[in-house]
Amino acid sequence: CDYARTKIQGRENHLLNDTGRRQELKLKLKLKDKKYDLCFLSPLTRCMETALVSVGDRVRMISDDRLLEREVGEFEGRPDVEYNAYKYWDYDLNKSDFGVEPIQDVFKRCSDFLEYIKKEYPDKDIIAIAQGEEDAVAQVFFVRDGKVVGRDHFYLKVARGDERALVLSS
Repeated sequence: CDYARTKIQGRENHLLNDTGRRQELKLKLKLKDKKYDLCFLSPLTRCMETALVSVGDRVRMISDDRLLEREVGEFEGRPDVEYNAYKYWDYDLNKSDFGVEPIQDVFKRCSDFLEYIKKEYPDKDIIAIAQGEEDAVAQVFFVRDGKVVGRDHFYLKVARGDERALVLSS
């Protein structure tokens, strides 16, 4: 059974597995003709690997703790059936038992990050990259005059059994 498809993942810091490496290659292909001024990323090793392979040869990378994955507390590494996503993603309920980071805190971190890039980089195209074991996400913010005037996103999920040659040819 594939660990990434059955276990809850939060901030545990580890290298990418084979699935993650296939995702970073797919992301690199999707981003190869795109131009960005900066790349922000979570300080976790797996995210740094993905950013380095995807855009690290052509853009300055900046690690930012506000982009850390959500703290899942005692659920880290546990079977996903034990984690009630409806309970922990309900904004109004804002549950934090078992050490799970309250969803309102996650939203606040993201909001703080957006306000920061609008103020500090008022006329830049910025990519933010996150990497889990099961999926990879890149969010692009087009900032002009201190406002986000456009967005683009790339979400990748590598199917079990994808081969490296297939990924490179896509």
